[in-house]
Amino acid sequence: MSDEFWTSEEWDSRATKRAERRISGRGMVLGMLAFGVLTTTSMWVYWTLHTGPFRPFQDALAAAFPHSSPRVDGGQQKMHKGTPRILRVVMRVDFDPTADAARGEKVVDSIEQIAGRYLDLSTYDELEVYLFEGVPEKDVRQQEFTRHLGSAAVSEKAHAASGRPEKSSQSA
Repeated sequence: MSDEFWTSEEWDSRATKRAERRISGRGMVLGMLAFGVLTTTSMWVYWTLHTGPFRPFQDALAAAFPHSSPRVDGGQQKMHKGTPRILRVVMRVDFDPTADAARGEKVVDSIEQIAGRYLDLSTYDELEVYLFEGVPEKDVRQQEFTRHLGSAAVSEKAHAASGRPEKSSQSA
């Protein structure tokens, strides 16, 4: 490279004059505030539409099991059309569900009965219940319980044969 290249101002992008756009501080604050309101509103609308059908059931669980903070979710993975339709319940309990599985099964029985009052269980294939006990400064103790509900025809056969759908449990 010759000296005249380095002395010319063509290689230096700072030397070229271009119009600068400036945003005032007030505009930036208003823009950030509008973005925050938009994202909060979007999250609220999504969560309301997503959990809305389960709200009465979730409220009934909260009344039946005080301090349990139940969360109810349901449906089918849209990307995988052949997957089972699952009703999922996550809630806190005041006992160790890994050590006292019989008590956990009783809680799941109660949840299934309450769900039958508020939802059409024939539209779900499985009921997944996650019970957890949070002990301060220790690992969370959790247990997953799965009940196979089946479709309407399978569920009716199970009710006719045993009076209740098939159930199974597994640890998480």
